Amino acid sequence: MGQSYLDEIHEQPHVLSKIADGFDDNTIQRLVDLCARIKSGAFTKVILTGMGGSLIGSYPSWLELSKALDIPVMLIDASELTQQIASIIDAQTLIIATSQSGESGEVARITRLEQQPGASISVTNGPGNSLANWANVALLSNAGPESTVSTKSYTGGLAVLKLLCAHLTGTDEAEARTDIAIAANAVRNFTAEMLARNEEIAEFLGSETPVCFIGRGHSYTSAQISALITSEGAKLHSSAFSGGGFRHGPVELLRDGFVSVFYFGDDAVTDINNALLHTILKHGGKSLVLCNGEHIPSMPESDKLKVVSFPAVAADAVPILEVIPTQTLQIPLSIARGFVPGDFLNASKITAVE
Repeated sequence: MGQSYLDEIHEQPHVLSKIADGFDDNTIQRLVDLCARIKSGAFTKVILTGMGGSLIGSYPSWLELSKALDIPVMLIDASELTQQIASIIDAQTLIIATSQSGESGEVARITRLEQQPGASISVTNGPGNSLANWANVALLSNAGPESTVSTKSYTGGLAVLKLLCAHLTGTDEAEARTDIAIAANAVRNFTAEMLARNEEIAEFLGSETPVCFIGRGHSYTSAQISALITSEGAKLHSSAFSGGGFRHGPVELLRDGFVSVFYFGDDAVTDINNALLHTILKHGGKSLVLCNGEHIPSMPESDKLKVVSFPAVAADAVPILEVIPTQTLQIPLSIARGFVPGDFLNASKITAVE
């Protein structure tokens, strides 16, 4: 087994516990100045962008900023932004770009566009890369070297973006720091639990049948990143849908042998999640349901339903916990499929080719 992959999983609590340290006085002052510009009407739109897991991890921030700001907030794939609609970037645009390396081809292209935004924020693993050098405000997860499928750089990026949103929306920054500290401790305990249950859950899901990941709201992020990680790590075909999106077509996939992982999210969507879960089971599908604390399904476990609860955390910190089972499951799934957990076959850690 690729021990480095497991090592990187275990490093996540430490990375998360240090996230707030990256917001030093100088960085906070830059964010204060930027907030003043937002309030003054200097920007007509905000664009969040990235590629792969970095784009997926920006989804919770898109939700929070869309609810809090009076200007449009867009979440756009960096390749489509730079290759198709670069003209929407102007002096009244605020860009928040996320990239683990800061050197991904599509994201690096933004730094070279003729028309530049009025202000820019980067979220990267460390300093000294193209994206961080370009940004007006460079935020760092400081996750350290990562050579396998993303784990600590992803969860670290989620935490950085959560703190950034607290600053940009004027919500309680101290509370956000506390939420991240609670999540860091929960990740440590939950990782140990999931590693202990790895074989049991891997046997429940199987290693050959495509997996469908489903979630709503912040948990839609977890569905997307889990499909990406499982495709990348275990080389197992996976797909992701919002709970509503699943009913619009993919529901026709339901039959005996259908395998899903369902992120139950918070209690605001419990009723509609229970209804969809009932539909999945009624048609012969099976589902692993992941729950935030006591937000559990209304139906009991069976040979078609397995429920895993993680320690309760704030709603916008849920994706930090929800991704842990996917990370740990790559170990038994990859081994069963003849691959080294976390290793790349056709790609590399940094995708520089557009």
